[in-house]
Amino acid sequence: MNKKGNFQPEIIKTLHHYISVIEKKTMYFDENPDGSIHSIRKSIKKIRALLLLIKDEIGYSSYIREKNFYRNISNQLSELRNYEVYLSLSLNLEKMFIQELDYSCMTHLIYQIRKDKERSLDYLKIPGGFFGTLTQKLHMARLNIDKIKFIEDFSEVLKKGLKNSYGKARKALTLCINEQSENNLHSLRKALKNIWYQVRMIEQAYPVFLKAYSKSLKSATQILGEINDYAEFKSYFSLKEARGLNQTNRALIKTMIENLQNEKLALILPEVKLALIEKPSDFVKRIYGYWNISELVIQ
Repeated sequence: MNKKGNFQPEIIKTLHHYISVIEKKTMYFDENPDGSIHSIRKSIKKIRALLLLIKDEIGYSSYIREKNFYRNISNQLSELRNYEVYLSLSLNLEKMFIQELDYSCMTHLIYQIRKDKERSLDYLKIPGGFFGTLTQKLHMARLNIDKIKFIEDFSEVLKKGLKNSYGKARKALTLCINEQSENNLHSLRKALKNIWYQVRMIEQAYPVFLKAYSKSLKSATQILGEINDYAEFKSYFSLKEARGLNQTNRALIKTMIENLQNEKLALILPEVKLALIEKPSDFVKRIYGYWNISELVIQ
């Protein structure tokens, strides 16, 4: 959406827009399950990032209610999404390390992932199940959006929302610098993605100032996402149910993945440090100086 005008009603329009995307992808889910799930989950993340931005505006209890509502939808789709990731990573590893890996072990693993993915897909499509009730849930979500009331001085709420999100990202980065655990990296990715989505919402107002920064945040979140996918995959093939993988194969794949994770982390961590180099108050002061709140543009 590219509409110029009052920022407050544009928030409502943007939230409705993302719900419309979810509804559309739900309608065409059978035609492209993987693409639909990706779009639905992405739209949910954008909704949650926007709700976080205006948390003080809508009230903490309302924010928690809406956050849990959308998280529940996303979680129900996470298993199918994970199997698609596992399948993609397995196929890539098979090509990258064809000399090191036993061919039969990857063949069995890929076959099992495809069967697990098919089972997960069938479960979602059960009549009266997830997709059978999603339309009604989204109708209620629209009603909740229309109930959002705004205070007169909304600009201060926006400032505080940006400052809090940026501050959380800085804290997550500090934890990662002290300990580059998978949990800390996952938290950094989520915090950084919130900042990215929030900056994207205002980027069109002053693209000269914000386009490069938004691009940097996008790159960082994508690479951190790849690192997280590797971590999830390690957990999956470590299970006894992952057929075809003996102890030697599991150890070999684990080492390969950890090497790839370390390479990507070494590449992206300096960029994240630069993106979060300012103090939260300085960040908000700089960003907020780029636009007049009455001329803000939502995309």
